[in-house]
Amino acid sequence: MSFSVLFEQMNAIFGEALYVIFISIPFWGFFLFGFLAIEMYLRYIRADWIFKQGSVLLELKLPKEILKSPRAMELFFTTTFQQGSVGTLKEVYVDGRVRPWWSFELVSIGGQVKFFIWSHKKWKHLIETQLYGQYPQLEIYDVTNDDYAKKVFWDPAKRGMWGTYFKLAADDTIPIKTYIDYELDKDPKEEFKIDPMTSMIEYLGGLKEGEQSWFQILVQPHGEETLKNGHLKHKDPWKKRVEKAINEIRASTLSTEDIEKKAKFNDARLSPAERDKIKAMERHLGKVPYDVVIRAMYVGEEGHFNAINIPGMIGAFQQYGSPSLNGIRLAWNTDIADRSKDIVWLTSWLGFPTRIAENIVAKYKTSMLSAYKQRSVFQYPYKHKHITPYVLTTEELATIFHFPGEVSQTPTFERVNSTKASAPANLPI
Repeated sequence: MSFSVLFEQMNAIFGEALYVIFISIPFWGFFLFGFLAIEMYLRYIRADWIFKQGSVLLELKLPKEILKSPRAMELFFTTTFQQGSVGTLKEVYVDGRVRPWWSFELVSIGGQVKFFIWSHKKWKHLIETQLYGQYPQLEIYDVTNDDYAKKVFWDPAKRGMWGTYFKLAADDTIPIKTYIDYELDKDPKEEFKIDPMTSMIEYLGGLKEGEQSWFQILVQPHGEETLKNGHLKHKDPWKKRVEKAINEIRASTLSTEDIEKKAKFNDARLSPAERDKIKAMERHLGKVPYDVVIRAMYVGEEGHFNAINIPGMIGAFQQYGSPSLNGIRLAWNTDIADRSKDIVWLTSWLGFPTRIAENIVAKYKTSMLSAYKQRSVFQYPYKHKHITPYVLTTEELATIFHFPGEVSQTPTFERVNSTKASAPANLPI
């Protein structure tokens, strides 16, 4: 077959394809534009609903003595959990109501270590009462009008900035190493405690004047994805996925002959590591699950940006990893050296002006800073941008965000002098 004949046939096929597409526009166009219209409508009503909720930023000042283990913080996470269902179909598709979320933040400003909780205004009273119930000596201040993040703007001439997301090293059906694995659930004496948060507090407290480091743990109650919850696609809930993963681990020890004979599984066939993994997974099945995203930013004013502090930020969660369990590791970040950002790498490789790549990275940093300020990741404008939420249980959350006792002696970790007292009875609503 000559090239000209082949070209004519290909041209005819291409012409027929265009004709079919053209005459079918009324059919597929209706569904395409209908879907886009629904999507834009949902974004608008949800943004309006979120705006009407208002927000509050609470600073938590810790007392000198904290004798409770992270189990107290786990109880806080459990009691403040709100069921994943957001309400009726009217509330979801007419009012724009969405599942609530919170932001738990660990911050260093010039070496001064601070704890914050961000939420919508209506949860303020619940947060305060639950925290005072567990930590009567705690001091809570409303600093909504003095938000540390909103004071920072990206200006390459005045400050350096680096941001990142963190992800799980393995599937979220496998838990990370928690405070129970560190035996902090036994309330040991301070001199015998090994608190995994100590290394992060030390890192934050080691920053100098003109430097800031922010860790933001965004959490949302995990729930089944159904039409009632505003999801058009169904996904198995986390607990069902964990049960399936446990069964797969056990099934992997059965031979083909065992399967054919429908032999029953025997735990004795598991290796010690597999037994430990299943034990941890089964323990977490009894915990409350949250959808979680962790992100962090390092900011340095002109002349104070020190890139050597970035590895410290990256390694802040290494102590929660285990070869037999899960871990937390680096995900997407604003660094131009990250080859996953193909467009940045490609422009440099092809020899385009450096400013093109610099503008792209500047856009990354501006976008991440804006997402951080808005505490946005579960809803637009930054819904799931650069990261997919994963599940952590209340036990895991209490491990990475709790109030350390005197075992953490960082000089710049400010604590308040307080005496033992019961929770205030007249908290404002």
